Amino acid sequence: MGKEEEKKEFYPLSVIGIDDDNDILHILRDVFRMMPDTRFAGFTDPELAFESIDEAEYEMVVVDWKMPVISGLAFLNRLRSLSQYQMVPVVVITGYLDPK
Repeated sequence: MGKEEEKKEFYPLSVIGIDDDNDILHILRDVFRMMPDTRFAGFTDPELAFESIDEAEYEMVVVDWKMPVISGLAFLNRLRSLSQYQMVPVVVITGYLDPK
């Protein structure tokens, strides 16, 4: 295999992030901004995130586990009910600390 054949093609990556903490979304935005050809859309409101999901297609989802209106698990269950999101990679994050 020649050098040209060994080269991998990288395509633009579209990521959506959902977290009730705007500071976390800013951190995620900064992290994904460092990755070439990556677009990040962040939402503190899960319902607004679903509106965006209806309009755009994302290749990766980052979601907070513990949110006040809808939990991360409930969000994922709803997301996975959409055929185009059944196999999309998901990263679940949390800042929740159980003092027990």
